[in-house]
Amino acid sequence: MRKCPLSLIRNLTATTAIILCWALLLGMGGNAGNDFPVPDIDFHATVTDERGITTACTGVSWEGEVFFKAKRGEAVVTIPFEKVASIKRIALNGTTTIDFKVTLRSGKEVIVSFDKDSRFYGKTDFGTFKIAAKNIREASFDLTAVTAHKTK
Repeated sequence: MRKCPLSLIRNLTATTAIILCWALLLGMGGNAGNDFPVPDIDFHATVTDERGITTACTGVSWEGEVFFKAKRGEAVVTIPFEKVASIKRIALNGTTTIDFKVTLRSGKEVIVSFDKDSRFYGKTDFGTFKIAAKNIREASFDLTAVTAHKTK
């Protein structure tokens, strides 16, 4: 006995709805603790936030990269972490940027502007770390501990 085409359409629709719900629910599970970028090079830094709380981090990155991307005047510059000794906030510059003094390992100082919502990421001994540029008071880099991550 043949099934009615309407019945087949209902079964197909119900099956499709179940599969879509299943896929959406799987996507909601998240990946706790791994929602931040892991760079190829393991830079270490100590970050002090605007409240004065200091946190030691490993595997640090700036927006997922191992360099700072900033504005210097009208130019866009990149400063690799391996050249940086420290950064220190000096002023809020308008509504979207914040000025920092970047002290290079050579001793030279460079003033740049970061997007205030740019993120600095890392790992700590108690979990993950993420902070917006607008909340950083200063950060110093420890290049004696730099290692390359093994690629899989």
